[in-house]
Amino acid sequence: MSWRICAWPALASLAMLTLVGSARSDDGYLHLAPDGKDQWSGHLARPNAEKTDGPLATLAAARDAIRKRKAQGPLTGPVRVVV
Repeated sequence: MSWRICAWPALASLAMLTLVGSARSDDGYLHLAPDGKDQWSGHLARPNAEKTDGPLATLAAARDAIRKRKAQGPLTGPVRVVV
């Protein structure tokens, strides 16, 4: 984010809403982490308290998750894999 955006408060607010709204992996992000599991969704950056969902463990699982999304229909934008 550029600091120049702060010169226009309305645009800065819009940019922040966009960043916050895009933080979820089902909006274009998949998370990978050393403590992840390939059976999880990749929608969370850290494992949840119950250890039932969290980041993926491997790039291959991220690739497969993207392929699965594409098989369900066209992607609406890029998918970012956060390692």
